[in-house]
Amino acid sequence: MRATWIIAVFSAALAFTAWQDIFCGFEADKDGGAAAGFSVGETAGTGKPATWIVRSAAGASCGRNFLSISANENTGSTYNMLLLDKAVPADATVSVRLRAASGDEDRGGGLVWRAADTSNYYVTRWNPLEKNLRAYKVVEGKRSSAFGSVNIDADASVWHAMKVRMEGSKATIFFDGAVVLEFSDDNLKAGGKTGLWTKADACTDFDDLEIMSREGP
Repeated sequence: MRATWIIAVFSAALAFTAWQDIFCGFEADKDGGAAAGFSVGETAGTGKPATWIVRSAAGASCGRNFLSISANENTGSTYNMLLLDKAVPADATVSVRLRAASGDEDRGGGLVWRAADTSNYYVTRWNPLEKNLRAYKVVEGKRSSAFGSVNIDADASVWHAMKVRMEGSKATIFFDGAVVLEFSDDNLKAGGKTGLWTKADACTDFDDLEIMSREGP
């Protein structure tokens, strides 16, 4: 009986400590400045990277600081990225709150993970113009056909929660707390950079970014 109790306690402790924070939020950053520990990037860029800045305002979804694309002249198949400089293990959970501020050609955005660089990564994105959420892989700068697509008709002017959990070859994607898409793929197996993504002229606000891993920081 005592042995069974010890095993149960040990198992509960492992479950409790399974996921460890690698990054959590922008509250320590300065209003109007860059997000510390992140680098701006592009896929298929034309030399005009979008401007990503930290803003402090009452409209943040959590705390006072949030991240915003304040200027973006890109078009077409240019993908705007902001990647955490620190590498993240392959199995990770990444979550964010996002609000689609503007964009005529494209709008919304999403999350990048297992990025070897700005040309090789997984991405999931929500597009309120198309009223859908999709997931892709980008290999050598070319985006694949979607792993899946789900219809989402959500108010672009308010904050929404997005999360991806990647374990092994399986990705589970959540939107506003519900599982909306799952896929399996063995192409990008290694850990790498993780961060934020928009397409073309989309200017998006991001808040409460959290990156967690089973292996810890």
